[in-house]
Parts: sequence; C-alpha cells; structure tokens
Amino acid sequence: MATFLRGMVDHIDAHQGLARTLATLMAAGSGALAEGSRALEQAVTDLVAAAVKDGAVRDDVDAGAVMMALHGIGAAHDRPGWRAEADGVITLVLDGLRRSGSGDAQREQDSAGTALRRHPLPPPAGGQ
Repeated sequence: MATFLRGMVDHIDAHQGLARTLATLMAAGSGALAEGSRALEQAVTDLVAAAVKDGAVRDDVDAGAVMMALHGIGAAHDRPGWRAEADGVITLVLDGLRRSGSGDAQREQDSAGTALRRHPLPPPAGGQ
C-alpha cells in the first residue's frame, strides 16, 4: 500500500500536466477517463482488501477514502511546496490506515480526551 501511494505521488510529480488534463477531462465527462478511474479504483480496492486480509490495515477502511486522498493530492498539484505536502499527506494516510492494538487505541482516546479538557474547542459561531 505504501509503495503504491508513494508511487502515485511520484507519477503525479513526474507528469505535472496530468492533473490539469484530468481535471479538464473530468469537467467534460470523458468516457475514457471514467474507464481509467474505474480501473484505478479497482486496483485500490484490491490493495486495500489484501492489506485488510493481511492485518496491515484497519478493517473499517474502504477504497473510497484512499481515492479521495489521492484526488486531493492531485488537485493541489500547483501549490508551492506541493511535493513535501503530498509526501506528508501520504504519511498521514498511511498512519491512519494502520491497525493499532486495542491498548494503543484506548490510550489514544484517553490522550485526546485529556487534550480536549485542557484545550476545549471554542463554541460554534452564533452560540450554538
């Protein structure tokens, strides 16, 4: 999974005009793009399923979330510092995909609760 996601970032980086071309084709409703998108989504679905089966990825993850991350990375291709940010997003996605031991998950929830008690979120605008 990590190799695939980092390879996708490498591909987008190597073919910088690709993101613009894909955005144009998506806006035009290209049939060829839809076919390619389905093939990519199937590849991601197969990768996620294999990683879940191996126990390397949480079992509540689906290909849609991974695809959304890839689309977001591609859409932001023209940002200054894009490559470093893209690598960071992939690291974030991979960290989020990993299974954690039940003790680890409980410690994370406890830490998050403690942090929120120390630094509560401000109330929403309008007092709701």
